[in-house]
Amino acid sequence: MRRLVAALLGAIFCLGVASAAPTDTDDGYISGRGQGTPPTRSVGTPQGKLMAKRAAMVDLRRDLLERIAGLRVEARRNVGDLMKGGPMRLSIEGVIAEVEVTDGAYDGKVYTLEGRVAMKDLRRALLPAVPSLQAWPRPDVPDGAYRGLVVDARKLDVTPSVVLRIRSASGKAVYGPEFVDRASFVERGMCRFDDGIPKNTRRLSAVPRLVGTAEAAEPEGPFLLIRASGLYGDGTILVGDREAAAVERLAPLARVDGNVVVLVRTSALGK
Repeated sequence: MRRLVAALLGAIFCLGVASAAPTDTDDGYISGRGQGTPPTRSVGTPQGKLMAKRAAMVDLRRDLLERIAGLRVEARRNVGDLMKGGPMRLSIEGVIAEVEVTDGAYDGKVYTLEGRVAMKDLRRALLPAVPSLQAWPRPDVPDGAYRGLVVDARKLDVTPSVVLRIRSASGKAVYGPEFVDRASFVERGMCRFDDGIPKNTRRLSAVPRLVGTAEAAEPEGPFLLIRASGLYGDGTILVGDREAAAVERLAPLARVDGNVVVLVRTSALGK
């Protein structure tokens, strides 16, 4: 299996598949499809069906490998870049080997399998590539505090990625893996990319204080909305010093648990 995946990866780099369209990560999974056919002499036999299924599984793993290799870890690095190193390649191979088959069908000639890999399993495999992640104690949150952050970056050419970094105009780190709990990163990731403002969001300009009273219908507390002002060459999002100060006064849970949504252009989501 290890030699097979390594060979497939080599073919992917030669063909340039790693720069393919955005990966489907709906509902926290990367999904793929594989198809296989039996040898001509075995068509219509139980053995032929079994061989077609095995071929479909190989093709499914190849498809998932292509999608995973193209997934952005940071703006200038994708999983394929990281897999050039032995330990990381073996880690990703282990994830692909555990693919969950969600559907299968055989029409007598072609066996089709659909399967998926959980993003949390992939993030766990990527932990060595994000050494600044650490274990943080879960902080106490005052009643009515803003428990989440929404960053409007729809006017910028932001590329969705697993790792997100935000800095202030004065160069201070506002958000990044050094703020996020390691276990939370694995379970839910650092942030979510979307093209629409979530409900229960309040704009900074409309809120004179950063700790207000959350209504009974808002048990999780409101999200604070700030606007991004620029983008560094390495993909780090730039915000103004006023916005950075607002984030500093957010409930710590917003950063430790990765309660961050980045608004991007619809095209960046592959829609």
